[in-house]
Amino acid sequence: MSVTSKKSFWALLQNDALCQSKAISEIQAEFEIATGDKLISGENLKYLIQELAAERVASRVALVALNTHPVSNPAAAREQIYDLCDEALQRLLKVSGRTKQSNKVREVALPDYFLCAAYVAHVRLLERDGKNPGWRKLEKRVTDILGRSPHRRDQWMHLVTKSRFDKLTPLFRRHTREPGYVTPELIAKETRFDWLT
Repeated sequence: MSVTSKKSFWALLQNDALCQSKAISEIQAEFEIATGDKLISGENLKYLIQELAAERVASRVALVALNTHPVSNPAAAREQIYDLCDEALQRLLKVSGRTKQSNKVREVALPDYFLCAAYVAHVRLLERDGKNPGWRKLEKRVTDILGRSPHRRDQWMHLVTKSRFDKLTPLFRRHTREPGYVTPELIAKETRFDWLT
């Protein structure tokens, strides 16, 4: 089950689309069951039987698609489909949990030299273009600046990512919104990172 499937599944749960009583209400309304003089009209009964047959065929096809032998008993088919979907969802939740845990472990405090280079790159691009830079321009400029630093490329290259810039950019924008923001020259002087400018 993909991430999209997971989102769709949660959406179905939230609007009660997987609730049997809601499905019964929908069927009663759709086929006009017990709404008039008769329990159901002959035409709607025929339509209901066609829909029931289509659902049974769909269940059997679903089992084949899920690499399981189709069964004739509709209750058994539904039970197998529910079990297979539950297993897939549980696997997805486990993978999702492990991914989150792995991402937390990978999150490290950013080194000062990287933060300074990112800020200087942001300010330089803002001054040059008159607008806040996108992450691609920022990535290129940060790479150029850090290329002049005494730090080896393998120490900082893994830090130059879109997700990292997406987190830093709002902070930089707040700082540079007001006149009198900290200049790259002042950063270089205070940090003694001469390679920044």
